[in-house]
Amino acid sequence: MEKVSIIVLTYNRKDRIQRQVKELLSLSYGRLEIVVVDNCSDFLVSEILPEDKRLFCVRNEENLGAVGRNEGIKAASGKILVTLDDDVYGLTDADIGHILDCFSDKAIGAVNFKVLEEGTGRLINWCHPRDSDIYSECQFVTYEISEGAVAFRSRALSDVGLYPYEFFISHEGLDLSLRLINAGWKVIYSPKIEVIHGYELLSRSNWRRYYYDTRNLLWVAVRNMPFVYGVKKVSVGLTAMLIYSIRDGFFKYWLRGVVDAIKGVRFHYRNRIVVASALVVTLREIDAYRMRTIKKIKKRLFSTEVKI
Repeated sequence: MEKVSIIVLTYNRKDRIQRQVKELLSLSYGRLEIVVVDNCSDFLVSEILPEDKRLFCVRNEENLGAVGRNEGIKAASGKILVTLDDDVYGLTDADIGHILDCFSDKAIGAVNFKVLEEGTGRLINWCHPRDSDIYSECQFVTYEISEGAVAFRSRALSDVGLYPYEFFISHEGLDLSLRLINAGWKVIYSPKIEVIHGYELLSRSNWRRYYYDTRNLLWVAVRNMPFVYGVKKVSVGLTAMLIYSIRDGFFKYWLRGVVDAIKGVRFHYRNRIVVASALVVTLREIDAYRMRTIKKIKKRLFSTEVKI
């Protein structure tokens, strides 16, 4: 049996993390490790958790955002690493079995889970290029990582490194995924592993996606993408975020994101990968399944239900 480490990132959500840990400790998988990452909460998370030999807590000295889960990944000892947000529930022993089945393919470095909304059962957190109406029940190769509902092969992360600390939150999954693919690993989505997202509003700022999505998209392109592909990706992405920010009243955060992105270009260019031809081919193959533009506009422009 492979050792499986489940890493849960939490920040100021006492009830959520207690519920999460209780649920995870009920799993019967024989070689299980649970690592709780306290992202510098206002209280000591370790003091509100039960004592169990399978469980330990890591506390960050400052709130590192979503990339704070890096510290849990570093501390984990499993060959398979599952990362969850503290409001993502429902992982079962059967799911662990499906995860291990996926990793029986030695080329796979990461497996994304299917995420459903708590209470409604509606598919949410869909970050993949394909149309969810058509492909949500299919397994496929992707270049996205849903950071709070994903499993990694530890050796793959050893090869390429972890999430970039400078990102704080947003697009850190895309950055890591592109590095994995560039190094020869496959990233997939599997609907067989199904979790529930409670979507806790506590500690979520309503402006954050307009700033961080904007800023970090440019940094991802500078760090990882072929030039022409990156220019197209950034042009489309920044335009879309501009429209969303105007629609939702957050234009100043979009503008600040653009300014700060430009300020950071030189630093992130120094960390640019050497783009392998395999990455270019994989991007083209994945994008061949992208949602039609008209449908994407209808889904995203006229909906404010995006949850991150």
